[in-house]
Amino acid sequence: MLAPGDTQVVAVVEQPRPTRYRRGRAPNFRLGVLGAVLLFVGLAVLSSLAVPPFRSADESAHGGYALAIAHGRIPSQYERVPAQIPGQRQPTHVYTTVHPPLYHALIAGPLLLGIEVGKPLLGLHLARIESALFSAVTVALTAVLAGMLLGRRRTEAVVAAATMATLGIFVLSSSLVYNDSLATLLSVAVLLGTLAVLRQGLRTSGCVLLILAAAASMAVRASNAEVVAMAGIGLLAAGAIHARNRWIGVAQGIGWSAAMGVACFAAAGWFYLLNQARYGHLTGWVSIAYDPHSPMYDAHGYPYPGGGLSFLLSPDSYLRLARDTYGDLLGVDRVLPWSNPVTVAGLVVVWSLAALGALWWLRQRRRLGPTRARQALVALVALHGVACLLYVAWWVQAGGYPHIRYLFPALPVVAVILARAVVGLPGGRWWAVLVVTVQLVLALGYLAKLPAQWTGESIWGVYPAALGKAGVPLPALVTVGLLLIVICGWLLCARAILTRQPTRSMISSETS
Repeated sequence: MLAPGDTQVVAVVEQPRPTRYRRGRAPNFRLGVLGAVLLFVGLAVLSSLAVPPFRSADESAHGGYALAIAHGRIPSQYERVPAQIPGQRQPTHVYTTVHPPLYHALIAGPLLLGIEVGKPLLGLHLARIESALFSAVTVALTAVLAGMLLGRRRTEAVVAAATMATLGIFVLSSSLVYNDSLATLLSVAVLLGTLAVLRQGLRTSGCVLLILAAAASMAVRASNAEVVAMAGIGLLAAGAIHARNRWIGVAQGIGWSAAMGVACFAAAGWFYLLNQARYGHLTGWVSIAYDPHSPMYDAHGYPYPGGGLSFLLSPDSYLRLARDTYGDLLGVDRVLPWSNPVTVAGLVVVWSLAALGALWWLRQRRRLGPTRARQALVALVALHGVACLLYVAWWVQAGGYPHIRYLFPALPVVAVILARAVVGLPGGRWWAVLVVTVQLVLALGYLAKLPAQWTGESIWGVYPAALGKAGVPLPALVTVGLLLIVICGWLLCARAILTRQPTRSMISSETS
């Protein structure tokens, strides 16, 4: 109570004003994502031009399959088709015909065009660049995934995209005629569609786009069945979470899931039934591992005597996957004798910063009241990563080698986690630039090492020599131009990362 004549003193606490951003701030973010795409495209085109034609038996098989598709037929995996492009295995075992033909139909055009005009190697390089463009879209979608999971944390989105763009094995595999590039793109698209449905509810437009992405993904690779199944679970969860009447929402989710199943069967079911009729298995891979008549029989053997379970429980499995992610630069190498210490130092820097960032975030974060939608988002993303790892374990159990390429659909999630951990450190934007720079150096080392080993050229002359063999005029100038694209991409990424961006989260806004 105040006595007469007393005055009341009111403490005015000045609320922090929201940071005002100039109109150019959002374009900085967009330019950062564009920089990550340019960074990837420059590296991938360099790789596609420098790797000798059909160095990999898989690329030879994919190329033979695509040319068979161009002539209107799907050969059996037991067939041997004649080589039509210089460097292709003669004859080519088209064991990749156990995959659905969507990817091969898309790359058949450049390959056939090169043969028709009398420049088959040009057609091969165009097909490689087309594959790289699929992965360039994946790099951009990684930024979208970061925005979906972290909200308007634009710095983390640029860092995540740049991290994907500078993974050496991702760049190399994407620049070859492999269906991993399109399979990864569509897998990430299905993941994004599922997260959008969980966040916004069962809107017709979102559900239709998700169904189309799921159907296309099943028409590229059977391994995408895990993300399609996860999308079905997401539709059910979205109906239960967002509908006023939970049971009506679940019924709507079941209806959309059934529609997705029908679309997937219409797009690719006929092909899996063809595999069943030919090989006794929907995917055909079991016959590859165990059928003595298969060209891949006993080609790999078991890397782990205990099969898939041994793979999951062995620390060596994860060390091997980490080594393959950075291009196997950890071994002693005659071309780049300094690659071992440089790579070890780079990995220590990148993942130490990630670990410190994660610990800092756990220490600084405020307790949130998690919503059911947020819990479902986290659960589905975790399920996606586990499912990708289980697929690799299944492949090991079937007798195959655990290629890191089979984990590509999970790498964008890892990139987002890495970006959030590093940017969360004090001065995190500078640490993020360091991480992207280290990854770029490792990627350049990887892309210089392998062609130099395969061609016998020096690391300084391998790219001009490869461009000259491909018939590209002024190969030295073109090499410099591609390197300038890489540098410009890095500069755009660095500028966007160092520019302060809005950090209000759309999904998990932090409250006291």
